[in-house]
Amino acid sequence: MYCNLETLGCDRMARRPLREPPKSDEPIPDDLRTVFGQNLRAARVKAGLTQAQLAERTGLTQQYVSWVEAGRANITLATMTTLARVVREDVRELLRKRHGRTTPPR
Repeated sequence: MYCNLETLGCDRMARRPLREPPKSDEPIPDDLRTVFGQNLRAARVKAGLTQAQLAERTGLTQQYVSWVEAGRANITLATMTTLARVVREDVRELLRKRHGRTTPPR
């Protein structure tokens, strides 16, 4: 038995061009990792902490914190929760895309 995609309403899906997946170390625009990282950085700066201080208080390395803030780390929920606690933010807020600037000016 053959399946006709047009009769199933899937003809648009069948014709959609395939996108090449991003490389694993490249942040995806509006990706949750990127949003979390930007918001974490803003919260860390607001809390007056350096990456090294945040890393020390969470048991992570400064390099890993840097990767999280850059949206390049595949972070676990447990690590998100730990980081959020230290900067006194709710994980849900750190995952929410904010309009406008999410990182403080340099």
